[in-house]
Amino acid sequence: MEIIRTIFYEPTFNLLMFFYDIVGNLGVAILLLAVVSRLITLPLTRRQMKNAEKNKVFQKEVEAIKKKYKKNQEKQAQELAKVQAKYLPGQLGGCLNMILALILLIQVRNVIINLVDQGVHAFNTVAYSESQKLPEDSIKYDTAELESGVYTLDYKVVSNGYELNKTYHFALVDDENRDELTKQLDEKRGEISEEEKAENDSEERTSSISLYVEEFSEFKNDNPIILEDLDKISAYIRPPSNTKINYDKSEVALNGRKIEVDSLEISKGEPLNFSFLGADLSKVATDFGFSDISTVTPYVLIAISVGITQIFASKVQMGMNPMMAEAKKEKTEKKDSKSRR
Repeated sequence: MEIIRTIFYEPTFNLLMFFYDIVGNLGVAILLLAVVSRLITLPLTRRQMKNAEKNKVFQKEVEAIKKKYKKNQEKQAQELAKVQAKYLPGQLGGCLNMILALILLIQVRNVIINLVDQGVHAFNTVAYSESQKLPEDSIKYDTAELESGVYTLDYKVVSNGYELNKTYHFALVDDENRDELTKQLDEKRGEISEEEKAENDSEERTSSISLYVEEFSEFKNDNPIILEDLDKISAYIRPPSNTKINYDKSEVALNGRKIEVDSLEISKGEPLNFSFLGADLSKVATDFGFSDISTVTPYVLIAISVGITQIFASKVQMGMNPMMAEAKKEKTEKKDSKSRR
């Protein structure tokens, strides 16, 4: 929903990149964002704890009413309604903290996914000001002179030690030849074997480079790309962590013929630092296979650290809970009383 994007996604992205600009590391920026989100929801967390204490009182009153008016169901219903009217609104409000925390978590995930898939371009589309925008890697091809027809566009993107090859099939159509060209495009795509598709998907998923073509973004991989009045094809690139794209070795070909560099509009961006505690945050452990112990170990350690942090945060939160504090106080008093005896 657009309202969710405006209220949560865009501020989350801007805040994350603000922290990234300060610390220069995406992992640390995510941690700072998590701390800020905790501080934002802290008042709601404290309110939730107070509601939990009220809920205890609510349950006691409900039990007392049920016991007192056990033989008078009508009176019991009336009294229960009064108690619910007194406590229920506050109890429902206690869910707000969990809902906001969940929304923030989802938006952080979306931000990271889009940053990995689209590179800096994902941020530049939601940056609050021009001064915040970052240099982005892109290759743009002017297609205004292309005639109607079926085309194959091949990208070869090279970085130090990395290479990504990606192919798009698309058709430029008008009202007169739409049906004919759609059929031709379907036939061309049908010539690609399932094995080749799986190989291309695997290469793209595990590659350290990501390529995002804006004009093709609304089309699913299994649907033909049919376009009208196309003026430009804009491919945005996310380079490997701490690495730049080598444009001298990168190529773009149309229908098997290399497009001259003079016909391309190339912009060069700055490397993004996805490294965190030895892991590359643009990848997951399964991209490497668990047989590669040395590479997977940082991901395992991060997962363990997250678990320990969650346990610690839960204990801190329990310590802030008035009910827990009261229970601990009562336990201490009973222990002191027994020791005096």
